[in-house]
Amino acid sequence: ARQFEGIHSETLFGAAFTLARLRSGSSLELISDAGATYVAVPSWVVPISLTVGIILIAIALTRLRSGFSWNASVRLVAAALVALLVASPLLSPQFMLWPTPFLALHHNRKVRATAIAVSALTLIYMLGWNPGFEGDLWWVGVVNLRNLVLLVLGALTAWTVSGSQTSTGHDQPASQDPR
Repeated sequence: ARQFEGIHSETLFGAAFTLARLRSGSSLELISDAGATYVAVPSWVVPISLTVGIILIAIALTRLRSGFSWNASVRLVAAALVALLVASPLLSPQFMLWPTPFLALHHNRKVRATAIAVSALTLIYMLGWNPGFEGDLWWVGVVNLRNLVLLVLGALTAWTVSGSQTSTGHDQPASQDPR
């Protein structure tokens, strides 16, 4: 069992704490464990992170229309997976692959473009990773930018779960959707 209070340094709040500590010149309070780098944070951070994910899921569920459709199911899974990534106390680059097939099938161009931006920023910081990266402001900055774009992606996927439907309640094909 872990003997510290911390979250992965690449999570929404882990990266934010690392950036704030880098900017202020204070100790980064990093912990290496099981091949991952964690950052020590106050105990309230994990519940706040989980709350953000729960809010995204709640938005998605309230936007979901009645009746079954495969397209809406794909959008709901995309929203749930992105919310999970936002809320998770552990976030590694490979986790970004989980929602990829569902985001690729999403009807909304803004969602797909934002997903590409998240992937590109993840690739940039992966290519720039090296031992001792923890003190590199540019690297922590890219991770924070990726996380902000990931949060936007979470909001977009949650909001667009309902999709665009015809008057009969059936999903329109993506080619007919002007977004």
